[in-house]
Amino acid sequence: MAAVDYNILETEYDLDIVLIIKHIGKSKQMEKYCLSLCNPKVIKSTKTRQLKGLIELLRNIKSWFCICCSQQFYTKVNYGKHMLSNEHKASSLGTALIDCSNKNCRKRFVNQNDFEEHLQYSHKCSKSPRNGAKLDKLMMLENVKRQKYLYDKFITNPNSFTVYEKNEWNLQMLKDKQRNDLLKENEYGLLTCEPKPPNKEEESIQLKTADDYLKKWASQDKQEEAYENELEEASTIWRDMVPCEPLEDVEYKLKKNNKI
Repeated sequence: MAAVDYNILETEYDLDIVLIIKHIGKSKQMEKYCLSLCNPKVIKSTKTRQLKGLIELLRNIKSWFCICCSQQFYTKVNYGKHMLSNEHKASSLGTALIDCSNKNCRKRFVNQNDFEEHLQYSHKCSKSPRNGAKLDKLMMLENVKRQKYLYDKFITNPNSFTVYEKNEWNLQMLKDKQRNDLLKENEYGLLTCEPKPPNKEEESIQLKTADDYLKKWASQDKQEEAYENELEEASTIWRDMVPCEPLEDVEYKLKKNNKI
């Protein structure tokens, strides 16, 4: 088979050689057209038909480039399939595809909603522990993303909260409320958190510094030491005690010793 003669393509057919050289190594169809046009054995009618196809290909090749995915296509059919694919949708949204962990499935999904729907209607896939862990992580990330969105809106433009967003914000504030937090509603109807003033009685008994803890522990040590000393003293007294004998015998001994 004859090689591609770019001089023939440029001089005889007035084709864009630069564009052909750029893409011919990636398009089998373009290579076929160029080889046919450069082959003197191919009849004129065939060359006319293939020249028309090559011109059409060169005319549309720029519009078959997906900027979002940085991917070039060489047929209208393949370009159309790509634009409808999940890969393109995920790339256009700036997200990664979610793969089903079931080895017998391996379907790919653009967003969390599609993935949840798949698990809802696929019993085998829903039983996969990895799918469950993946869904939990996605829900957590979505929740964090939503909270960040509401917080940024609260800081920059609190007046733009919708009724739904306002309820969502207030419910989250109530959920995150700590014991010493004091919630107040601002001028936009949004709950804000302020530290609650400590109760004086509680403050007097609460240990707040390392010195307070050291003093408490030292006091406890002294109490334990005093208690141990009392036990030791009582034990000594007990050891030194003479077991009592019957009363009449003791009285007899006392009389004998005193010679009563």
